[in-house]
Amino acid sequence: MLLDAQAAGLPVYAETCAHYLRLTDESFRGEDGYLNLLSPPLRKKADQDKLWEALGKKAIYCTGSDHAPFTIAEKSMRLEKGPDGRYIHDFTKVCNGVPGIELRLPALINGVSEGRITWEQLVFANSYGAAKVFGMADKKGALSPGLDADIVIIDPNRERVITGPEMLHMHCDHTPFRGLRFRGWPETTILRGKIIVQDGEWVGSRGDGRFVRRRIEPEVLKSSRWYAD
Repeated sequence: MLLDAQAAGLPVYAETCAHYLRLTDESFRGEDGYLNLLSPPLRKKADQDKLWEALGKKAIYCTGSDHAPFTIAEKSMRLEKGPDGRYIHDFTKVCNGVPGIELRLPALINGVSEGRITWEQLVFANSYGAAKVFGMADKKGALSPGLDADIVIIDPNRERVITGPEMLHMHCDHTPFRGLRFRGWPETTILRGKIIVQDGEWVGSRGDGRFVRRRIEPEVLKSSRWYAD
């Protein structure tokens, strides 16, 4: 449906998130499954495979995080406990959302490692397509003369297992990605030519950010064929 709409020149844009690319509804099982409640809910492995297929075909233009770093206390504060002292899972009483911004790019990199998408398709969904959709293509999204020198250097062979929130930098005391292995990891982040993250540590300065004025360009409404295959 997305490809048909794009071929017809309709202004239809799609996004997915890291949790949909790495997790399934199996994450709802277990005593702490309520921590992973979010909207739209996690689906089956077959649905996840279709998301990767859509990324490969560029039917999905960009990836987001839907970052919602509710703590364990916040996620459980409205839940009642049963006779056994365990929380009774009730999606109508749980703060909706999961933390995910830090693992958005690693999820895409892992997709390249598994052969689901190419590096070029990753760049489209992570940078180029997003910059086009959100009206920043004159400053962001590609390595071209006149654009900001924003670069992420990746070690494609580095593997990391998410042991828990303590190894991440998000202000949250849990992670839905606990126990997952990621192959390929960001090593260095460069903002407008300046290194701001090195080996997982922030080395930038307060005030490095800069307001980016955005506009929707006419060609965005015409076709998704912005980036050469």
